[in-house]
Amino acid sequence: MKNLFVIFFIFGFVLTMTNLFSQEEQNTEEELDPLRYYKNKYDATYTAPIEVVSKAVIKALDDIACVIVQKKEKTDDEDGWIRWVIKSDFCVFVEGDSTFVKLQERSYKMPFIRGGAWKSGRMQYKFVITEQPDDKVYLLLTGNMSGFEHFVTNRVHFWESNGQFEHDILTAIEKNIEELLIEFKKKNE
Repeated sequence: MKNLFVIFFIFGFVLTMTNLFSQEEQNTEEELDPLRYYKNKYDATYTAPIEVVSKAVIKALDDIACVIVQKKEKTDDEDGWIRWVIKSDFCVFVEGDSTFVKLQERSYKMPFIRGGAWKSGRMQYKFVITEQPDDKVYLLLTGNMSGFEHFVTNRVHFWESNGQFEHDILTAIEKNIEELLIEFKKKNE
């Protein structure tokens, strides 16, 4: 009887541990999926005023030390809604020996160059922020990833990112909107 109890106890323990490890592997596989943030279109709709959303975008770019090369506010002649276009410069995110690895980690389909040596990796952001008639603001983000290959082609190549950069900047913008909205409401009270 005692031996039967020990056998059942060991069998139950093994099943429990196997189940725990399999759950950890499932989470790890999902977290390691390089395309988990990839989308055809990166956009968001906010209930904040367009001034708050545009300031949040500018702050998010400042936080990652990315220079803004274009910042235009335009009022549509037909419907009178405001539209912002904010475009960053090419922000270098990696240089040196680890460039190839970092480019592969953040790329959707990185160009294959036999014998190529990558010197740097860059990301550019373009935001189109449009005021909507229902007191909402629509933000459309376009990302442009590039890298300089200096051994074979000696030129810059462009391709899509895997969505990690876009996800990170949209998350930062959302956080900034929450903070700036509090300040905006205090000023307007």
